[in-house]
Amino acid sequence: MELCKKREKKAKDFQIGPPNTNSKMIDGWLNTSIKDDSEKRGESVVRDGADSIETIIIRRAGDGLCLLPWIDGGRSIPQGTPDAELAKTLIFCSLRMPALFGGEWIIDRVIKEIETNMSLYGIEKDWYKSTLLKGTLCVILDEDMSVVLCGYKLTYDKKLGLIHKKEV
Repeated sequence: MELCKKREKKAKDFQIGPPNTNSKMIDGWLNTSIKDDSEKRGESVVRDGADSIETIIIRRAGDGLCLLPWIDGGRSIPQGTPDAELAKTLIFCSLRMPALFGGEWIIDRVIKEIETNMSLYGIEKDWYKSTLLKGTLCVILDEDMSVVLCGYKLTYDKKLGLIHKKEV
């Protein structure tokens, strides 16, 4: 089903019906506890459009990981599950990835690459033990504040934010 028709169907599924004096007025029209179709339930709680990916941004420094240089002095991130204070700091290092990474054609690949990279640094399992960090994704930049993800070079600039460019 083409994207336009899919959106029309989704909009119709959640349209307010015509007035009916025997109904409860509009009670429950925002109820997102739909039980018959979990996909429909999930879609009902988000806006229409492409998905987005939110990630924490940190960087490599030598053999270890650290915060960005201007955050808490770029302090190193110890191995293991971060304590509550560090977890809060890491949450504040999150940003929304450029929209193209949320496209249906690429989103699964993006998430897989990010999780694979997290595993290489041993943070995926440790971070998932943290209440605040469980389920978060983390992009790990190199010492030049860059990383290649799904064929795009991402560079973080303090003034401009996250810049992406197709690798040639």
